[in-house]
Amino acid sequence: MSQSGVTKDDMTEQFNIMGCFHDIESEDFCSTNENCVEMDNFNKAKERSDRKEEAKYGSGKKPKWWLRQYAGGNNRGTKAQRRARTRLATTYCVPEIRHGSGQLNVSDLFRRSINKEDDVWVEIGFGDGQVLRQNAMNHPDRVFIGADLHLPGVGKVLLDMEKHDNRDCDYKYESNLRIYAGDGIKLVRHCPDKSLSCILMTFPDPMINDSKWRIVQDKTLKIFEQKLKDCGMFVLATDAIEFAAWTLQIFEKHSSNWKKIEPPHRNEWLPIKSKYELKGEAEGRVSTFNCWKLDCNL
Repeated sequence: MSQSGVTKDDMTEQFNIMGCFHDIESEDFCSTNENCVEMDNFNKAKERSDRKEEAKYGSGKKPKWWLRQYAGGNNRGTKAQRRARTRLATTYCVPEIRHGSGQLNVSDLFRRSINKEDDVWVEIGFGDGQVLRQNAMNHPDRVFIGADLHLPGVGKVLLDMEKHDNRDCDYKYESNLRIYAGDGIKLVRHCPDKSLSCILMTFPDPMINDSKWRIVQDKTLKIFEQKLKDCGMFVLATDAIEFAAWTLQIFEKHSSNWKKIEPPHRNEWLPIKSKYELKGEAEGRVSTFNCWKLDCNL
């Protein structure tokens, strides 16, 4: 306990509000030097724990630059975005997943029965959320879970969802869309086995200079194979030639379990051009769309 009487449990509670995690108004909390030291120690311990978990269970131990860019304390966004992540956590968010967390209960998450016949789609790295929100609106019969590490983007998407749902309209995002503020591979890993219809990635970071940090790896395919339904799909959009070639190579190594097929019409999964796709076109890059179907008898 610090001299100001704030315990580590107090900080844990503040930093682990349901799912849209690690951030309430920390500048208000840091009202004393003792509080700041306590919070700094807590953050360092959490970072060490998360890095150990990722090394063992996720996409590998992340370098310091990766942690600073995607999971660091400066990655917080505006005050409105930070407050949205706390205020809207129980409405729209997947609870934070930690090492030892059980499988995600999708029915509890959407507060209605989700059975094996339902279409459950996961988008890994939804960016500004344009594609994710439009997909959810276009397909109210499906359920969508989007994951992203960039907390300002998470906050913006939550605000957009709240603004829409407060209108007098038939469709509500609350009915079929949830947000996870964290690693998409970790989210998929904690989904029930054979529960997902499709895993979607649109314009992920190609990690041009360091392929070992690319999100598509041999071990991520193993996770996908476990969590996708029979004949489930992985769909990828990218404008990075290196990343497209890398992904083709990885899937070719696992061709006994995957079959490359024509992607669905983009209206089914990429109904709008996001700012990332438009930026690539403006810079002369050409988007490629690829799809693989999991062996129906796996």
